[in-house]
Amino acid sequence: LNVENTTINVGRVFGRRWERYGVSVAKSIALGNCVVTNVPVALADTSDMNADGPGAATGTHISAVNRLPHLNGLLGAREMSKFGMIIDCARQMLYINPNGPSGSASQKLASFLSGRGFTRIPMRLNSGNHLEVSAVLNGHPTRMIVDTGAAVTTVDKTMASQAGVTISGTRFGEDAGEGRIEHLGSGDIKEMTIGDFTIPKASVSVVNVSGEMLHSKSAAESNSGLFGAEYLAWSFAVIDVGGMALYLRHPDSR
Repeated sequence: LNVENTTINVGRVFGRRWERYGVSVAKSIALGNCVVTNVPVALADTSDMNADGPGAATGTHISAVNRLPHLNGLLGAREMSKFGMIIDCARQMLYINPNGPSGSASQKLASFLSGRGFTRIPMRLNSGNHLEVSAVLNGHPTRMIVDTGAAVTTVDKTMASQAGVTISGTRFGEDAGEGRIEHLGSGDIKEMTIGDFTIPKASVSVVNVSGEMLHSKSAAESNSGLFGAEYLAWSFAVIDVGGMALYLRHPDSR
């Protein structure tokens, strides 16, 4: 890859672990049996995505350490939107439309899922390129980022306190970058609503989420945390990025 330098910064959910990275264009990226071409990419040190590897996060460390499984990067919302991608979280499948988003395909998907007990929740792409949905935590309205890469649903400590969420002991530790370990408390929400979909007695992780992540780039985009993989899988989530819709279904509904 031919790399161009840039002063753009990236941050993390737990705080200001900023780093500068380069940008380039990948001639082709194979995603399963589908190949996308001329893909703009950002280049950064991703070694801390593989937490089981020893040593500092350096460029040489990436190639020197054998990690299974090894993650080399992130598939971003820009390409997902460009190719009208659909994510089936329960079946762990990614569907790609080479021709881009299709209104007809999104309408057919909505009709199909509606007949099978799914609730449609509108999404939006905020200025930080995060997929967001409206949410209500114990009656307190907010927004949450839909994040398939987050193992657990995470709520900021301040919002949890405002919503009357009882925080118990540490659930586990998470690498927060720069040698810090972020201790996550466990919280029980009497009622967590995503769009019009209600999850009673939801268990979440409670953490000090960075202000940059919470407020994105404007107060109007303020959100309280991440809607993560455990509830996405539990509710058979289907994410239509091209149609900007999230579909959820309770386990006992058909």
